[in-house]
Amino acid sequence: MIKKIRVFFWTIEAFLKKHGKIIAIGLLLGIVAFLIIYKLAAYLPSPKRHERIGLIGRYSFNQLPKEILAFLGEGLTTIDEDGSIKPGLASKWDISPDNLVYTFTLKDNIFWQDGRPIKTDQIIYNFKDVESKVIDDRTISFILKEPFSPFPLALSTPVFKNNFLGSGSYKVVKITKDGNYIKLLKLSGPEKNITYHFYPTVDMAKLGFKIGEVDILDGFFINPFEEDWFKYLKIEKQLKRDRYIGLFFNNTDALLGNKSLRQALSYAIRNKPTDESRASGPISFLSWAYNSQVKTYDYDPKNALNLLEKVKKEKNEEIKLKISTSQAFLPLAEEIQGSWEEILGIKTSIEIINAIPQDYQIFLGMQEIPSDPDQYLFWHSTRKENITNFKDPKIDKLLEDGRRIADKAKRKEKYFDFQKFLLEEAPVAFFSYPYFYKISRVSIFP
Repeated sequence: MIKKIRVFFWTIEAFLKKHGKIIAIGLLLGIVAFLIIYKLAAYLPSPKRHERIGLIGRYSFNQLPKEILAFLGEGLTTIDEDGSIKPGLASKWDISPDNLVYTFTLKDNIFWQDGRPIKTDQIIYNFKDVESKVIDDRTISFILKEPFSPFPLALSTPVFKNNFLGSGSYKVVKITKDGNYIKLLKLSGPEKNITYHFYPTVDMAKLGFKIGEVDILDGFFINPFEEDWFKYLKIEKQLKRDRYIGLFFNNTDALLGNKSLRQALSYAIRNKPTDESRASGPISFLSWAYNSQVKTYDYDPKNALNLLEKVKKEKNEEIKLKISTSQAFLPLAEEIQGSWEEILGIKTSIEIINAIPQDYQIFLGMQEIPSDPDQYLFWHSTRKENITNFKDPKIDKLLEDGRRIADKAKRKEKYFDFQKFLLEEAPVAFFSYPYFYKISRVSIFP
């Protein structure tokens, strides 16, 4: 045994005598290399993150959500949080005295993603009844047939050259389409790459998440996952102030054409939010044109009953109502149903729908809020988008004036009056700004 140990050490000693210098040099070089790499690591580019995001909806390229388009480029203008119009690719613009000609001047040193300078003959907006005229490489005019004060907002849509080249920090590297609609969009940016998968239904998006096609689901009004999945998910609630939830009263209905009944129903809704999610009108409270001095119809059962007595004196008949809504709003509809039956004694049924019926009484749903305070589409008596069938010559005139006047202060006066008179008539019981969910994968599933 001792002899074997001695032989082992003699072998080691002979090996080191023969190869010791090479081993020592190798160790030294390894230590030096480690120190150099350690020092340089902070300066070496780190691999990009890759986000895979699932969204619900069917979009062509120019109809993509504004958050995605903002990655890719700018328009001549941009929109501030309060809806004000700010310079984008344009440094300034002038409006003719008759409010028909808008002339924009491009900023200096602006470039497409291929490094070439942006010129006005490449700025293309396909507006109906609007003529564009290139003055020079940096100046372009738009000639309208009639005044339209929200026009600069329309120019906030990003502009692109061929192959979806914009002016933003993210580039389109891949697009997969299903017919006219985008199925997959891959972007490359300075710090991360993003792949968007677009799903036509919530169930398909949920499946895409479960099989690992995406790691994030964004913009969901309801959380589609079962409770036993929650421990694997990060769930964030995001308040969306560009839309509101409300009860839309059909003003041509024999009962709901009565303003006092609409007001009574509005006052008799319990559990209205008291935080920042409370909506009190059709214009966002972030807007420069928002009027806080309007009727808010906070819960007031005494006032509701007094108004209902006034209605009963005018109409000697039993009041029965029906709320039409989607499955997503059913819990809220049931709460409102309970409030009206308990406080006002009004029997209310609920109908689940996929589209607004023509002869509805009350529709519980969600309405988008435009960035500009112009509400002509939704409330002018001539528009089919006016789903409440509300008609008021005074409101019509305010809306017509508001979109013809270019002066911001004068427009604000018009929209302040619009909100005051509209809320007095109560064609909608405004409830809240909605919360949407962003759902992320945080661990590997079993």
